[in-house]
Amino acid sequence: MPIAFKCSCGKAYKVPDAAAGKKMKCKECGKPVKVPAKSAKKKSKPVRDAGDEFSMDFGLEDDFTPGELPPRRKKDGGEKKNRKSSAGKKKQPSKTGLYIGGGVVAVLLIGVGGYFAFNALPEMGGPKEPIKVTYTSFEHELGMFKIKHPEGWKITSGGGSGGRPARASFNDGTGNISVVHSEKGASFSMMASAGGGGQIIPGEEIEEEPPAKSVHEVMAETKYSIEYKDFEELPGKEFRVPYGEGWLSEFTGKDGFSKIKAYRLTLPGSTHQYTIICKCPDYRFDEYKGVFMEVIKSMDRK
Repeated sequence: MPIAFKCSCGKAYKVPDAAAGKKMKCKECGKPVKVPAKSAKKKSKPVRDAGDEFSMDFGLEDDFTPGELPPRRKKDGGEKKNRKSSAGKKKQPSKTGLYIGGGVVAVLLIGVGGYFAFNALPEMGGPKEPIKVTYTSFEHELGMFKIKHPEGWKITSGGGSGGRPARASFNDGTGNISVVHSEKGASFSMMASAGGGGQIIPGEEIEEEPPAKSVHEVMAETKYSIEYKDFEELPGKEFRVPYGEGWLSEFTGKDGFSKIKAYRLTLPGSTHQYTIICKCPDYRFDEYKGVFMEVIKSMDRK
């Protein structure tokens, strides 16, 4: 009578008695299966046709060498026990991440605190005493202008030929004074001096603005409001120096990340129009403004 059995994957087979003890390959999972010996206790059942679940097409292989059998699955109880034991052990957090995070937070706090402390300096300690300096004279190497400056301040100068504007600057690390010739400003000055033209109505009073003021305002809009972020300028006034008539104003803005306060003097001319800017951190302006004004008043032709 046929021997009925099942593969570990659940595929059922019926084979003749002669196949007892032989090995075959399961058509379902491809694993080797050994045909069990005929059991006298088991009742034989009729063999079904080829389309039946217990097909007689069992594909016996006499020379088949079985591979390693799959491991037995553990009972649910064992899995649950392992899960409980894993859940009981808490994973310890890495201290390295905590150290890095703490360091980043500390750097941010120091940076933010330093920024606010720096901006709060004007409020600390009240007004400062004006700085005291001695002055010496500076003459541009090409004879473009002369001006006095604080002795001991770093001097940088150049230009005046080859299309380069004549310039000079004086710096002590906090305050900075710069004198720059501007060809663009000179052209503005020529236009301002020419006047608006047009017919004059009899009896009408014509009030003309000083050429220096017109040039000063144009330069603020086209240059300095772009060069200094948050640029704000107070109304200016006519200001005479040995070089000639000019226009002086006071402005604030940001030079990089620092808030500055400065004087700006425009001295127009047909060929040489100069701008003098004297600036420092806004909370130090009261200390430096006396020095700035002394230098501005000395601007002259060589």
